[in-house]
Amino acid sequence: MSKTEFSELIKIEKNKLQNLERELQRELARVSNFQHEISTIEGEILEIEYPISGTFSMLQQYNIAMHNMKSEAKKREIGITEAQRRIEHIRQDMIGVEREIEKFQFLEEEILKERRAEEKRRESKELDEMAVMLYKRSRS
Repeated sequence: MSKTEFSELIKIEKNKLQNLERELQRELARVSNFQHEISTIEGEILEIEYPISGTFSMLQQYNIAMHNMKSEAKKREIGITEAQRRIEHIRQDMIGVEREIEKFQFLEEEILKERRAEEKRRESKELDEMAVMLYKRSRS
């Protein structure tokens, strides 16, 4: 394929798209990691046995530990929500970049079509000139 002024722009936009794809994969991995951490915390909460005897301070420590674990799970849920917002933003950016690539590819193809048409016109003109010259030579 011949180079046009759009070739470099297409290359730049494709690099942007690759960077966005990598960023998207990182965010998806972050969501997966948060989900795993939440399920681990929830499993730990279910395994803890509620004390039925002991001192009041022991009961307070249990409640504080449960509160902290639930708070950690909530932080992960907030992290998931934020990552999902970033994922949506990245996807919208990817759509915009893909549109730019398509636009530049269309414009590049139009330029290449014009170049091919011009080349055909030039070849046709040269063939006509050769035919005229051969005709004149054969007539002389």
